[in-house]
Formats: sequence, structure tokens, C-alpha cells
Amino acid sequence: MTDIQILLFDEDPDYAGKIQQTFIDQGFNLQLHFQPTRQKKAFSLKGYENVDMVIYTITNPEDVYAEEVLRIVSEKIPVLFFVTKNTVFRGLELVKKGGMEYLFKYEEVLSHLPTR
Repeated sequence: MTDIQILLFDEDPDYAGKIQQTFIDQGFNLQLHFQPTRQKKAFSLKGYENVDMVIYTITNPEDVYAEEVLRIVSEKIPVLFFVTKNTVFRGLELVKKGGMEYLFKYEEVLSHLPTR
């Protein structure tokens, strides 16, 4: 079993469970750190220095917190963005600024995460 740590920014704890189950089903020993996307304070990597990947769900086209997270971690840790039809352009902007990739937030996409 391969160990992996992911820092997930999302508003839906059930989705976090689905991500966790997807990785487990594919033979990963996943440690998932869940954070809501709506933060009231500045992001700090403190306590998350050893994560292998950041997954951030963009819930708002005006989301500036996503860019702050990207700026802080992208040199060290790949950042994958989940987008909706309303936030796809924001996801594209963030990939151009150093994000690894953006994917539409559908359950069907989850099965591809560990192999990407």
C-alpha cells in the first residue's frame, strides 16, 4: 500500500469521504486533511508541510483564497483544482499561474485521481 497525504479544501464533508474511499479502493493508504474553502484567516502551510498534494474546490469565480493557497504551496506541492461550470475560467487562470490541473467536480472524475 502506498502512503499519500492530501490537503482538501471543499465545503462538502461527504465529498471528502468519497475522495478518501476512491484512494483506498485503489490501494492507497490516504491521510486526508479537510479544510473548508471559505476561510476567515490567511492560509499557512504550518502543520501541512508533508502533504503530497492539495486539492482545492473553487466554489466562487471571485475566489481569491485559492490563489493565496496556490502562491504559498505551488513551488513545493502540486495543486489540483476542482471546478464547476461557473468557476471553470477561474480554474484555468490558476493553472496558468502554477496549478497542476483543473477538473470538473463530478464523481466520475474521482476514479482517475490516483492514476493521474
